[in-house]
Formats: sequence, C-alpha cells, structure tokens
Amino acid sequence: MRRPAALALVAALLAGCGSAPVAPAPSSSPPGPTPSSPAASPGPTVEPAPSPPPGTVLFARDVPGRRLPIDRLAPTGTHVTGSWLGRADGEVAVLAVASRAGGAFDRARALWLWRRRPDLGGWVGRALLTYPRRDGVLGIDVWIADVTDDGDDDALVVALTGGSGSCGRWSVLDLAVERTVFTRSLCDARIEPSVAPRGLALSELVFRPGDPHCCPSAERRTLLTYDGQGRWAIVTQEEVPFG
Repeated sequence: MRRPAALALVAALLAGCGSAPVAPAPSSSPPGPTPSSPAASPGPTVEPAPSPPPGTVLFARDVPGRRLPIDRLAPTGTHVTGSWLGRADGEVAVLAVASRAGGAFDRARALWLWRRRPDLGGWVGRALLTYPRRDGVLGIDVWIADVTDDGDDDALVVALTGGSGSCGRWSVLDLAVERTVFTRSLCDARIEPSVAPRGLALSELVFRPGDPHCCPSAERRTLLTYDGQGRWAIVTQEEVPFG
C-alpha cells in the first residue's frame, strides 16, 4: 500500500516549512517629540520716516535760508510781495507774504513762515496769518525783533486796511512756537518794537469832544511787556498833549 509513504512525505514537508514571521503589533505609547528647526531671530526695528506736520508744505532741499527760493514756493496763483529773515531756536526763519492777483481792495493775502527741518531733508512752510478778500487789506508790513523777551526773534505784523485813520490789524507772531500771541485792530495808532524793556510801544491819538479828525488833543503812549503765558502787561502809560 502507498498510504504510509504518502503520510511520511506530508510530515516531511510540514517539518521543513516552519511558521511564517508575525509582524509586531503597533505600539500604543505616544510618539516622542518631533525635532523642530530653531526659531528665526527678529530683524532690526525700522523706524518710520518722519512726515511733515499737517497743513504744511515741504521743500525737500536743505539750503541756507538766504537761498530759499521764496518766489517759487508761493502757492499757485499767488506771488510774493515781501520777505524777511529772523532767527528762532538757533536757526534762520523766513517770512514771506503771498498775494493773489486782484485790485488793491480785492486781493487775498497770507503770511507764510518757513523753518528749516534737517530731519525732513529741507524746509517746512505754512501760512500763519491769512487775510481773505473781504478784509480789504491794502498791504502787509513786518518788523523782526524780540518783543516777547525770550531770546528769539518775533514778527510784528500790520495788515493795513486804510481809511482816514490809517487803520490796520496788528499781530505778533512768536516765531519759536509759531503762534500768534498778540492781536489788535487799531485806527489812528501805531505799534513799534520796544528795546528797554523788550516789548511793544503803542501810540494812540486822543480826541477830546469837539476835536476834528485833523487835530487830536494828545497822544497816549503805552509800553507793554509779555509774560510768556499769553498775557501782556502795561508797564507805563502817559498822555502827551499837543500844542
């Protein structure tokens, strides 16, 4: 019979094959940390470039004050009718009157101040005093002097409106702080810079009842000084009779 031989062959085959390898079960432990690349170091902080203050015009050339092309810097439709130099904060300050075309009583005007700004690479200008057409300003005169006694120049400005009393609007511009610190409308009067003490010398014609306009009775002279806080004090006042 062949059955025993067949059984022996099957037994030999099973003994030679062995068992197949079993893959290990996946681990249930949490994975370890994933290596990360080092964080990039922050770059240098870049400061924003300075900008001109609101309401100003930049002339982007750092030239000396006497070479500032004032005529070319007048606003469109205007021309320069006068300019003056002063000093504030150790730098030259430039004042200029820009006037629009028109008749003598029909002309808008503005007084511009130009200050050097090295941080902006040039000069910055803005209109500090404006006179619309309705004001009927005939002209503007400026005196440069230290009338606030702060060591810097100021601008004593009169906008002439004419009339039999030579009327005008008087102003003092503190050039260091770029602010108007005195304003007064006067007729039959004038204001001049005072040196000792530093301040304003105001002269007004005094008319008694019955005086014709040609013949005032006296002149009132008032000396004013500035306290640095927006107030002007009377130092002396006297009336000098005529005739």
